[in-house]
Amino acid sequence: MSGGTKQQFKQFKIDNVQDACVVLGRLIAGVVINLEKYKEYSLEATALLENTNEEYINAKQYDDISDKLLYRQHQILKLTADHQSSSFSYIDLRKMMEKKGFLKSVLPQEILIILNELLDVRNWTFHNPQSMLVAAKEAA
Repeated sequence: MSGGTKQQFKQFKIDNVQDACVVLGRLIAGVVINLEKYKEYSLEATALLENTNEEYINAKQYDDISDKLLYRQHQILKLTADHQSSSFSYIDLRKMMEKKGFLKSVLPQEILIILNELLDVRNWTFHNPQSMLVAAKEAA
């Protein structure tokens, strides 16, 4: 790590359209990979449901598939809607590209609504609210 500060090695500067395209390519590749795995695990869950003769699915089998699906959901959310300063997401990259004048068109309102919904889901998914502890304390 010679020749620079820790901060320089942690943050990828976007100085031109080519830099932005590199980041966009990584985001797209990440979403595609995780979406393909999500589809695979979804089919696995469907097969488990269709091939069981029991009224209930074994908890371990359920947890195994649920964990795989949730992991992929979380990865897709982070790639599309993450505001961490040391992370890239599509939402933040697009804002940066608009601000720097790299984009000529704006997204349609319907797409903006979907992206904002993804941001809300991402925020609540990784949120550990204090209200849960308050409710648990009151219930005890």
